[in-house]
Amino acid sequence: MFVDYNLVQRLVYSWPKRAGVRHGTLDDVADSYDPALPDYPLALLPFRDHPAFVRLSAEKQNDILTLAWLAYNRRVIHIEETVTNPAIGMILRGELPGAEQLHVRQALQQTQIDEQYHLMLHELAMHKTMALRGIDQPVQFPPSLIYVGLVRLQEGAADWQKELLCLIWAAVSEMTINGYLDMLANDTSIQPAHTYICKLHNKDEYSHNKIFVEITKSVFQGLNAEQRAFFLQVLPEALALFAGQDFSVWQAVLERAGVAEASAIIADCSAEAARKKMISDTSATERLAEELAAYAD
Repeated sequence: MFVDYNLVQRLVYSWPKRAGVRHGTLDDVADSYDPALPDYPLALLPFRDHPAFVRLSAEKQNDILTLAWLAYNRRVIHIEETVTNPAIGMILRGELPGAEQLHVRQALQQTQIDEQYHLMLHELAMHKTMALRGIDQPVQFPPSLIYVGLVRLQEGAADWQKELLCLIWAAVSEMTINGYLDMLANDTSIQPAHTYICKLHNKDEYSHNKIFVEITKSVFQGLNAEQRAFFLQVLPEALALFAGQDFSVWQAVLERAGVAEASAIIADCSAEAARKKMISDTSATERLAEELAAYAD
């Protein structure tokens, strides 16, 4: 069977036992704040070895790490709000095919609940970090290149193409976010609360990964030949955006920190780093693309 509905059913039945919203608590890390610990891993800064960054004071470097953590959370929130949740809504409303079976609908509804919980976690993380670090002004970041890429493709597109683009972006997001959360979920060099939030979120996303593989296949089998061809054409572009570095956000981080050489640092680092994936494991999406292509033949 192309779609593993039995897997979807098992994930629905296991939700009460596995979902973070049912069992997660921040009580264990509520008092874990250590001002000496950074908010974000230094090793993940793409410009960490740049001479202009190395010359900065320890205080300025820590400010940048705090802003990097805020940007990290903002990306998670923005993608969930503007891509994942809208895509789920479209499927549940019947604007895209694939949610005719009860267990498929239940899996999507449970995922919606999970995602709202994740939004709350990351909003809380940002608010608490800003309070503890004495940041009293809103911190704004540009829309991620992931979202900019989606908007660019949707401009002038037919309605059915816009809907499929939203689904493609949501599917790739749910199949790559584990790699994004893994970067912090197992890091012991940063604030324990930050690690815990990413770990709690990540546990849910391992199930969402499986759910979205099957949901995407369920939608795909209801598409016509033109729609399937469009889906397969665009999927690699979405994957490239999710796996790559977003230097527009990194430049905003440096500028907000008051780094005079922000543009020069980004210019020096972006060409080399652009050749490297930020998320190295994209195998789930690649396997899905192969399955969809084989089904379409």
